[in-house]
Amino acid sequence: MLPKSTDFRMNNKFEPFGKFISEDKKEFTLLKGLRDWLKPDWRQMLIPHSKIEGIVLSFGLGGAVYSAEKTLNEYGFSLVDKCVLEVGCHNGNSAYVLAKFQDTTVHGIDILEYGILQTTDLEIDNGGLEEQQKWLDWQREKIANYFPKSVSQKVTFETVDVSEYCQPNIFDMVVSFDTLEHLQQVKQSLKNIYDSLKKGGVFYSEYNPFFSISGGHSLCTLDFPYGHCLISADDFERYIKTFRPEEKKPALNFYRYNLNRLTIKELLRYFEEIGFKIAHFRGHIPFEDEWDDRIKQELLPLAKRLYPDVSRDDMVYDQIFIVAVKE
Repeated sequence: MLPKSTDFRMNNKFEPFGKFISEDKKEFTLLKGLRDWLKPDWRQMLIPHSKIEGIVLSFGLGGAVYSAEKTLNEYGFSLVDKCVLEVGCHNGNSAYVLAKFQDTTVHGIDILEYGILQTTDLEIDNGGLEEQQKWLDWQREKIANYFPKSVSQKVTFETVDVSEYCQPNIFDMVVSFDTLEHLQQVKQSLKNIYDSLKKGGVFYSEYNPFFSISGGHSLCTLDFPYGHCLISADDFERYIKTFRPEEKKPALNFYRYNLNRLTIKELLRYFEEIGFKIAHFRGHIPFEDEWDDRIKQELLPLAKRLYPDVSRDDMVYDQIFIVAVKE
């Protein structure tokens, strides 16, 4: 999520350092420091996998879990005493936090390819799958030590794509944090989530949509606002090769394979077609009102020339929170 600011003025906060001209002759001013402001930890993505030392604790996920519980409580739901599936569990940070709820068990699923594709030194077809699995197993084992045995023993993990995973009528709750934007088979994944829920079960999702100002994540956030969704794939590759050649491999892989282009309209249609009832749908806007006019008048038309279905809401919300029920 973006840092909350009350004095964000894009035009005078950052110093211009160059221009980028797209294939269709659109000119974009490059701003020094923009990427650092949007994604201050982006350099960590360039550390070779073999050089990463220690465990990666994301304590912020604890806050996300408890925020989810607060939102669920507003609609009469709770994570307490539930059989929970976490989609996109990564190294288990949030899975163990979820298991802290009384009488709640958690099964976390994730894929190996997502992590490999954003590394500088692993390849899927050259031992990378084994290395990534070993790393995740090690991370999960070490992180478990931060929790009582009574908590950690309630968590299990499985390497599987949610688009290929379905356990009919098993789970009371399915949750995902910063995962929905990365799914490649979105509708099939949501269908499997729906089928895996018991009747009356709930899907809670918090995600960072592609079309938001931070939707390019650390590797694909460019040096002009919304750059990742204002230029074509060919232009994106040319930009990376020109301005960030040392990031070429992970940046292009992440852009091509780890980010979907899901719009809110498309997502809501999937929920309706699958059979979910939306109990809660809220977006977080990270900047001041002045941005609304700039998005509608300048940035949205630029995005629409590439993505005709994109809307103002797709671009203003940097986080979207959903509670969907299987009736």
